Amino acid sequence: MRKEFSAAEILSSLIPYILSVIVAFAVTGVFIALSGYNVLQAYSTIILTSFSSVDGMVLTLQKFVPILLLTLSFTISLVSGKFNIGGRNGC
Repeated sequence: MRKEFSAAEILSSLIPYILSVIVAFAVTGVFIALSGYNVLQAYSTIILTSFSSVDGMVLTLQKFVPILLLTLSFTISLVSGKFNIGGRNGC
């Protein structure tokens, strides 16, 4: 039997993810501001150049996919207990 989820349950389960994205934008904004750049202009440039054209999307995916695969490989090896940071004889 399938359990029905209410909108409140779905929203409450999404809150940690939404908060983590907001915190990530805030921390990145602090570093951009400390570098002496306009934060809003930097974010608008990132969004407009990444998603406004097909070329922008292709370049974004070219940079995103290797990072995603690296993260996925790290996560799989860590969860399986086979994580090795280069110790002697594979220890």
